[in-house]
Amino acid sequence: MNLATFRSRVARVSGMSPTDSGDLTLIDGWVNDAVEQFLRETKLNVALASMAVTADQGDYTLDSDILAMQSLWYAPADAQSALLVPLAPETLVQRRLFDSGEETPPRYYALAGANTLMLWPVPTANTERLHILYVPRPTALSATADSPDVADNGGVPAEYHSILEAYVKWKACEAEEHKPSENGAVFMREWQAGVAQVRGDIKKKAGMNVPTVRLGRPRHIASSPGIDVR
Repeated sequence: MNLATFRSRVARVSGMSPTDSGDLTLIDGWVNDAVEQFLRETKLNVALASMAVTADQGDYTLDSDILAMQSLWYAPADAQSALLVPLAPETLVQRRLFDSGEETPPRYYALAGANTLMLWPVPTANTERLHILYVPRPTALSATADSPDVADNGGVPAEYHSILEAYVKWKACEAEEHKPSENGAVFMREWQAGVAQVRGDIKKKAGMNVPTVRLGRPRHIASSPGIDVR
């Protein structure tokens, strides 16, 4: 589905005009919001980045290309690499204030604001590296032929484009106070269900067990550890 198709489908349902430049600008904005939000919530597409660190420096500015992070691990110069544990910024600051004597490689990280990455303990050598598995920020769709299944535009497979469409219809119908869709609430639920489905698809593809919900018959299901795909 390309941008022109999104425009026509959303306009037909919401009552917005497919020829009004103002309406098209709004729809295009919602399409790009949908792609970013979909990638952020599902972590469907990820990339690997490596970053050099500086001895005794605990704070770093993330590249704006990083839309969301999935996992971080640290590669010390003379020890085994270790997965970093996320903390709230306030908790990490407390550790800096009260555990200042630690000389081990970083074991914890926090994200302050949108792009300040905080490490604790601080790196001890310039030769060490931080590795980040992250969701890249997509290039916005602008031309009518642009499609979110192109890698640079998000790489969202065609079978999931209807979920993106639901998001755009939700926002458009909400803006237009579209009564048949409960001001977009019907499409909001469709979007939420679609995102949940994709998360389940990713877990299944990764080999993680997704337990089946059985109403009326509560039982304990042993869960296996895995990556939080949210």
